[in-house]
Amino acid sequence: MTEKEMRKLTEMIVEALTIKQSQIDDEFIKKMSEHEKEDDFEIIFEAEEETPQREVYLEKIKDLQAELLFQLSKENYEIADTIKNVIDELKQRLDEEL
Repeated sequence: MTEKEMRKLTEMIVEALTIKQSQIDDEFIKKMSEHEKEDDFEIIFEAEEETPQREVYLEKIKDLQAELLFQLSKENYEIADTIKNVIDELKQRLDEEL
């Protein structure tokens, strides 16, 4: 795989994460506006409201690990290295959230 293709793969992964985060943000805003309509101005942050981003990272890591194994089985070591770097970055972000 060429450097250009590796960059494209990385961009696709980042774009997927960005889209998922946007969906989560939209859902949160919708929930908050519903609370305002009910005249409930007290904002309560529960642990489950913080987990979606973590779940997104964990799901993406799981998917990427499967893809990593597939690429290694096909001896696509450059792609595998790129995927491993993305996995490492996601794991680092997870650690920073804790």
